[in-house]
Amino acid sequence: MSGWTFPLSTGRVGYHMGGPRRRAGGPACRSGGGVGGSALRAYGRAVSIILLLAFVASACAGPGDVRLSPMLEPAKSVTGQKAMTIGILEEPSGIGPFARPTSGGGAHQVELIAHRYLATLDSRSRPQPEVANELPSIEQGTWTVNPDGTMETLWRLRPNVRWHDGTPMVADDWVFGWEVDRDSRLPKANTVPIRHIESAVALDEHTLVLRWNRQYPFADALLQGHLDPLQRSRHEALFREDPEGFMSSPAWDVEFVGLGPYRLVEWSPGASVRFEAFDQFYRGKPRVQSIVVQFLSDPDTMLASIQDNAVDVSLPLGLPTESVLELQQGWGAAGTGNQVLVYPDGRLRFIEVQMRPEYQRPMELGDRRVREAIYRVVDRQQLVDVVLGGLGKPADSWLLPDDPARITTFQGVIPDYSHDDERAQLLLQEAGFQRGGDGVLVHQTNGERFETAVWNTRGTGHDEETGIVVDRLRSVGIQVEQSIIPPAKMSDREFRASFPGVNVSSSTVTLAFENNALRYRPPAQGRPLGSPRHGYSNPRMDELVDRLQVAIPADARAQLQSKIMQIALQDLPILPLYWDIETITAANGITGPQPRTGRHVNQPLATWNIYAWDRS
Repeated sequence: MSGWTFPLSTGRVGYHMGGPRRRAGGPACRSGGGVGGSALRAYGRAVSIILLLAFVASACAGPGDVRLSPMLEPAKSVTGQKAMTIGILEEPSGIGPFARPTSGGGAHQVELIAHRYLATLDSRSRPQPEVANELPSIEQGTWTVNPDGTMETLWRLRPNVRWHDGTPMVADDWVFGWEVDRDSRLPKANTVPIRHIESAVALDEHTLVLRWNRQYPFADALLQGHLDPLQRSRHEALFREDPEGFMSSPAWDVEFVGLGPYRLVEWSPGASVRFEAFDQFYRGKPRVQSIVVQFLSDPDTMLASIQDNAVDVSLPLGLPTESVLELQQGWGAAGTGNQVLVYPDGRLRFIEVQMRPEYQRPMELGDRRVREAIYRVVDRQQLVDVVLGGLGKPADSWLLPDDPARITTFQGVIPDYSHDDERAQLLLQEAGFQRGGDGVLVHQTNGERFETAVWNTRGTGHDEETGIVVDRLRSVGIQVEQSIIPPAKMSDREFRASFPGVNVSSSTVTLAFENNALRYRPPAQGRPLGSPRHGYSNPRMDELVDRLQVAIPADARAQLQSKIMQIALQDLPILPLYWDIETITAANGITGPQPRTGRHVNQPLATWNIYAWDRS
């Protein structure tokens, strides 16, 4: 096993930011999983399963548990038809324009089972046409950039795409979708790229023109969450009459009608959602007839369900590191035919250093030599070994270890800040610090002791992560207190930005990373201390990031990205630690699920090719 191709997940479980629109009725009358796994979990699992069986038995005592789509009759079980059960942790809040997608618990993986967009991302996060025949291209004349910075993109749509009710998809579906997305009464109006699309026009049934009010480099990659197709005949009346009712309509869960390879048949709140293959899917009928997605609620239940073959596939995020290691040694061991696929999903763990002088403790955090010393003293490989069980890679930047741009665009740009205690101590001495009688560093000019704090959030592996960072800083004479941000303060932006020393954070590295992590914005409503959270402000950086937001040619973007990387890794407002990992499991005989990695405007989704999944 080498690189990132080895079959090996997430070292932590994400948080689900919003629940589904619940209606009367309990979970479906089904049970999944069973007792299994390590002896250390046996007692807890036994109790959980007893309670689960009791709950399901009571739920199955009455009618109304399963909510069926009123338009679509559920397919009857037919001997010989292929079926597949997928396990995720969290239930999605819905499907379509008003779902609140989050990577927490895998809820975001469900939508592409039932729906498709103009473009998608392949296994390396490269944009590919989906319901469009081709992507707009400057070379082909379907992407025009005007002298005033406005743009026009022409999308030629596939002629054989149908909605699940059998109606052909037409360009006006995208025009009406834009009208809804752009409506100021609804939540997407001010999101990117919607706020940059000035108009949408259907030239004919299969030709869509989008006119842009500014340059946007990713106008050829309109993905899930960017621009929504909507049937005017099905939705316009309610949208015009009652926008609130429109957003809460069952059209976004049990009555959802989409463009994807599977049609939604039944939704059992708190338990599962079932899909049946759509015979008229434009890529051909999917190979598996029926897919059930079960909401497993907690990682132990997911582990037990995998080990007992109660689910055929489990999707991220869901399994902590210790569960992945247990699966590799047992259920997924060599010769079983079961797969445990572990890969980097683009989530970067990094340290933010407080850059606002009024919050810095000590004020010498403003000295880059001190920031470099902190970076060099933290052992990133130790973090990988302890937090991820050795199943990950240390980070030296926001470039994935296998990114080919390392030997082209960024060759010679990324400094070597390897773990080096001696170099760290020398840098601290150069910055004016010497150890006092009690071993704590004291500044020789102002007499200030090097006392600071390490903040982190709650999460799987975070205690170990914080402990390692704290111990390493103490080893060179830095007096450190550690703080876990209380749940009540998680959404308090002012509090979160007021950390006095360093804050351990995480971000999915999309192509918006530079803009989000390095571009300074002054205080404003909703951002009382401005952004980014650490307060880094460099006018040269701001200029480069702003240019990157509108640069379209690949070579121009590469030059800007290289300059931004060079400045950031010199100034060190953020200190990259390691790449988080996630896991897909697939039982013996299942083909199709594959790791996804890379960097684009969206986070990767494992279900992008679910129409090609199969079982023997």
